[in-house]
Amino acid sequence: MRRVRILVGLATALCAFGVLAGPALAKRHKEHEKHFYGEFTASALGKSFSETEPGITAGLGEVEEFEIAQLKIRCPRDVRTSGKVTAARSATYTTNVSFKKGKCLAVRIEGKTVEESKIKFTKPLVIKYRANGSATFEGEAGEAEIVTPAALTFKVKGAACTVTIPGEQTFPLKAIKKTEPSEAYSAAEYASEHEEVEGSKKKKAMFPENPSTGLLAGEQEYLEIEDSFSKIKSYEQVTEHCREVGTPRKTEQEIKEEEESTGHPDVIYYAKGKFVAYFEEKLNDGDLGFSTEPAEPEA
Repeated sequence: MRRVRILVGLATALCAFGVLAGPALAKRHKEHEKHFYGEFTASALGKSFSETEPGITAGLGEVEEFEIAQLKIRCPRDVRTSGKVTAARSATYTTNVSFKKGKCLAVRIEGKTVEESKIKFTKPLVIKYRANGSATFEGEAGEAEIVTPAALTFKVKGAACTVTIPGEQTFPLKAIKKTEPSEAYSAAEYASEHEEVEGSKKKKAMFPENPSTGLLAGEQEYLEIEDSFSKIKSYEQVTEHCREVGTPRKTEQEIKEEEESTGHPDVIYYAKGKFVAYFEEKLNDGDLGFSTEPAEPEA
């Protein structure tokens, strides 16, 4: 997949009152320059999008690598995504990754034993993508202060262990401090593709020729996303059966006493998670894509 790389040239203004004023004005211009990396685009015949009437999106994805805590997760089947759009063009796009149909398996190493079992995700993984190539794990909509984490459970030796992936994690981390890089990040990469619409004549009629995108009648545009996230943070609740590799087993009484003495839950923290995946996102009865060209001004 092609990478979205937009380099914005900075124009240097020369002041009519003297050449010495030029560098100062150019520096000020550079400090306030807003880079344009592209925008997510959405359109549907006879429809406009808003917060009250959003367009619904759905997709499929392949998870190539997923390492969290002491787990190596593999999903032999495609995982499903769902989201919505509220404007024809936007600098962000949010989707929920559901692992319910993926029937994912987890390999857990404890000492010299390796166990592989099915895992259950209790909540979807919510990802907010930005046009500059960064992305953030988020909680459910409407929960701004108390972020609901994505969590998964898995069985080990007859017991259940829980690993939590907290929200408010941005990839790459430097995107938090440097929101306007001169070049787009590559944690998330986007591209627009198209395919012929399958179905009845009525359905195909919903996709007329679109000169602005170059699509022919009966063709649908969809969004490709490639994820490459690293240093994902997670934590695991310690129980009698769930512990860090190489540490002694604790009884429930020992865990309770430790939590009472410290005032904190007995958990194991991890910060080297990895998520590499590929998604194809489509808008129901419409086109969804990513454009590196600014929107044309309204007449």
